[in-house]
Amino acid sequence: MMATQFSGWFVSLICILVLVACDVRPFSYFDDDNDDDEPWEHETISLSSGGAFHPALAGMPVTLTFGEFDGPIGRFRLEQDSIVQTGDVIISGDVCTFFVTSSSCPRYAGGQRETTSIVFCEVDSDGRLLIIVPAQPAELAHRTFTCPDGKAFGIAERNLQLDFDRFGWNTGTFTLSSGDLLAPGVVTVRDSCEFEVDESDFSPEPSPRDSTPIIFDPCEVDTVSGRLFAEDVDTRMNLICHLLTK
Repeated sequence: MMATQFSGWFVSLICILVLVACDVRPFSYFDDDNDDDEPWEHETISLSSGGAFHPALAGMPVTLTFGEFDGPIGRFRLEQDSIVQTGDVIISGDVCTFFVTSSSCPRYAGGQRETTSIVFCEVDSDGRLLIIVPAQPAELAHRTFTCPDGKAFGIAERNLQLDFDRFGWNTGTFTLSSGDLLAPGVVTVRDSCEFEVDESDFSPEPSPRDSTPIIFDPCEVDTVSGRLFAEDVDTRMNLICHLLTK
């Protein structure tokens, strides 16, 4: 445990020294005025899930608050009811890194409470903060997404609604819908997302590939916006769905 904590602090120290030596300035996500040296200071955003910071927070909405900044280095606080994590954040161009140095997250059976972890994030071309994690049952269960393009599911020229129901371990149920047309099925999540449609109302028009699993890998969730990003392993079509419910 001591060795792990020392290793985490050593990595954090090296990253901070490198960035300070290079005089890297932060990129503005919250403020269009890039002349401001601390554009994220005292800003608060809501995340659809805190799973990137700790497994106990997967699927649980959390609040992320930034504190004081000194150039590219600042403080942050992550909260979910009584669970609190604090640490340092470094912003370098379109890449940012969170270093968790204090956590009140519960212990897991046979394991130690995490006191140091590293969370990577980025800023996209539109200036939006992204904290992307592999999709897990906790990130999907009982949530509804809208998918502007259903081609990845074999449904052309239709907006789809994707509803996830309950999960048992890593297998759950889902329903694709568009108007009165439904296509329920079973989804298995193991880093990738494997959808298998049981029956479909979309026939005879283009419809989900009946009885043929549709596998998306990667299958990821942006915990800031809640968007689902996936790529069909067979067709290489991209699927982007927007979170409707948290």
